[in-house]
Amino acid sequence: LVSGETFVPDNRMTASSEWSEFHGPQRARMDAVKEGLFNGGWVAQTWSSNQWIQVEFDEPMLVQKVKTKGRDDYTQWVESYLLLFGLDGQQWETYQEPFGTDKVLVFTGNTDNITPVEHSLLAPVKAKFVRFQVQTWSANGIGFRLELFG
Repeated sequence: LVSGETFVPDNRMTASSEWSEFHGPQRARMDAVKEGLFNGGWVAQTWSSNQWIQVEFDEPMLVQKVKTKGRDDYTQWVESYLLLFGLDGQQWETYQEPFGTDKVLVFTGNTDNITPVEHSLLAPVKAKFVRFQVQTWSANGIGFRLELFG
């Protein structure tokens, strides 16, 4: 949904912070690699659990699977994250374990910067905005690439 037929423009990929203009959220596409000064992944300016990256679709989309990867050109990745979704970019719901448990699901992220990790959502969500809220990260910091599937 981010890089395929429903391509999300760069200005609809935003983040809480970025290390520099060469590490921005638009660099978080799954296939991003280092190109000149531009890095292969979004890199947060600070290392904290307030860091997030989000995607805004043109219209609400059904999200059924997420895929993440670390930064292409350096050993940075996200080890765990929350998935938030919404329709207006202001009010958010945190993805929970399905079947009425009311327990927030902490997604297992990556253990290195090159191996992708996929999670199918047992309870798919319809959202215009999808946000990955970083929980834990690698020793070298937060580096992240993503894809969403409908």
